[in-house]
Amino acid sequence: MHVFGLSRFAVYIASFALFPSFKYALLFTVLTELIYPYVVAKVCGVSVMPAMDFMTFMTVKESPANIMCVSILKNPEENVDWMDRAIKHTIPLMKQHKKLKSKIVTIGGDLYYKEMKPEDCLPKMINILPAGSITTKQ
Repeated sequence: MHVFGLSRFAVYIASFALFPSFKYALLFTVLTELIYPYVVAKVCGVSVMPAMDFMTFMTVKESPANIMCVSILKNPEENVDWMDRAIKHTIPLMKQHKKLKSKIVTIGGDLYYKEMKPEDCLPKMINILPAGSITTKQ
């Protein structure tokens, strides 16, 4: 168990010892559990990972996760700078979808999204496949 998780648990136990009523201690514990990820995200400059994304990474080791990438199959007849073409079409998508330009970070045992600069993500997410690398069987 992470140190942050243990300290959070200690705060919850202390709240039950310090509050005069069980219902106030329970209310404090529930509100703290719901609010603290957003406080941590604000302080650390990250975004809270939505519950469904979190469950994708935390349920089982072989969970299906859709990792964002752009794959281009080269056409040998066209004389085009494929990387520039991919970047030109990917940048507008990155502006629309925050996940395309984010990486996953762990803070205190919880998962968050941290935004990256587009120039750092693009080389990692664009694959240019040489002509003939994909074939179909008939």
